[in-house]
Amino acid sequence: CVQGAEGLSDGELAELGVNVSMVHTDFMIGSPDMDVTGTTRDGREVRIMTRGRFEV
Repeated sequence: CVQGAEGLSDGELAELGVNVSMVHTDFMIGSPDMDVTGTTRDGREVRIMTRGRFEV
């Protein structure tokens, strides 16, 4: 949720990083040998998946 987002234009929302797309697609990922690591804005690494199982 973005505080104060009500009434903002699509362009203003996009500047805040809000997805305003009319299209949404879900997909499944994972396998017993898959590890996924994300990187935060400050450069810290965060484990997302270990051996196909979500950590977060």
